[in-house]
Amino acid sequence: MTTLDRTIPPAYKPMDKVTFAWPNAVAADMPLFVLQKNDLELIHVTVLTGASRHNEPHHGVAQMTGKMLLEGTTHKDTKQIADYIDYYGAHIHITHRPDYNSIELTTLPRYLGPMVELLAELLSASTFPEEQIAHLQKIKIQELKVENEQNHLLAYTHFKQMVLGPQHAYSYRLSEDEVMEITRTHLWDHYQQYWLPSCEIIVSGNITAQVLALVQGSFAFVKPAQATPPVPTLPIQPPKKVHIPKPDSLQSAICIGKVLFPQTHPDYAAMYVVTVLLGGYFGSRLMANIREEKGYTYHIEATLVPLQAATYFIITTEVMQQFSAQACQEIYHEIALLQNEEVSQAELDKLKNYMIGDLLTNLYDPFYVIDRFKEAHLHQLDQTIYHQLFDTIRNITPADIQRLAQQHLALDSFTEVCVG
Repeated sequence: MTTLDRTIPPAYKPMDKVTFAWPNAVAADMPLFVLQKNDLELIHVTVLTGASRHNEPHHGVAQMTGKMLLEGTTHKDTKQIADYIDYYGAHIHITHRPDYNSIELTTLPRYLGPMVELLAELLSASTFPEEQIAHLQKIKIQELKVENEQNHLLAYTHFKQMVLGPQHAYSYRLSEDEVMEITRTHLWDHYQQYWLPSCEIIVSGNITAQVLALVQGSFAFVKPAQATPPVPTLPIQPPKKVHIPKPDSLQSAICIGKVLFPQTHPDYAAMYVVTVLLGGYFGSRLMANIREEKGYTYHIEATLVPLQAATYFIITTEVMQQFSAQACQEIYHEIALLQNEEVSQAELDKLKNYMIGDLLTNLYDPFYVIDRFKEAHLHQLDQTIYHQLFDTIRNITPADIQRLAQQHLALDSFTEVCVG
């Protein structure tokens, strides 16, 4: 019997292409997309709408409009809706993003009929009862009070306001007074003008002809989506450094970043690789330096936040107050190293293996694909951006990374916020 030598890693063959399922448009009287996954024992239905912060009549309306869809229809009150969902063991979730809103249903195929009927009822027959608006306002105010005690949320909010100004749709900070000023008229008008006219339906799972007919019949009221107004030009502000003291806090939250280009920019995929190398996975440079070597933090992360008009490049962490200045200094040090020295081929190969493995794992998850489809669809992009990302990961060189860091991560271009 041959003994397995576990000190020798198994052989592997590099992949030269990636294939994965992607939602396809279906010829119908409504905007309908289908992601076929025959092995998925669930049906996932997403209603995507262009109703967003960009077209709300008052701060907070876009988010609350979505939440109110579960608070009452012409046939059911909020308790009856919750009981109905529980009875069928389904899940309905409202997602709010600055650029879009969505309402998502996950259910077993055998219960698709009653659950799709409910989803269509929520979308077409919501009544926005006054007592539930008041209830959600109280909940939102409590959420704001909790958020105001969390340094990392305050740092992120201040960062957005510093780079875009305090009133932009991407950056405004909702106040308690603004929450209480939201009226049923605000919500109803936003629902009628933007939710319903811009709806698109995405269905994933084992989609048979019967499933498709059921969805089309239930959402027959949905018409071809109307274009939503374009996103206003971003009023990018000069970089600043701000410290917001909170003497009673043990930790300081740090947010360092800038506004970059949108996903349509030719350097986006390559900058994503640079970001992961810097602080996007456990083996990243920021983790190795500031967590493993210096011990300043438990977690530090660099990430790209893609929005319709631009992208945030952000580095976030929380450290003991006495180490906040040193942590910031080490962050800039690591960025400077990317600009001044080429990454070794060994480190780059490790990064590539991680990123390709992570990409392939995620792209075989239909829920992940739906989320990526929503973002790409809003940018008028398709799945080719992920083929391009795969090719970029495989082909990027140490010289490319150094050039990108020099071009897009100039040290004097960053806004820095420290809360605590």
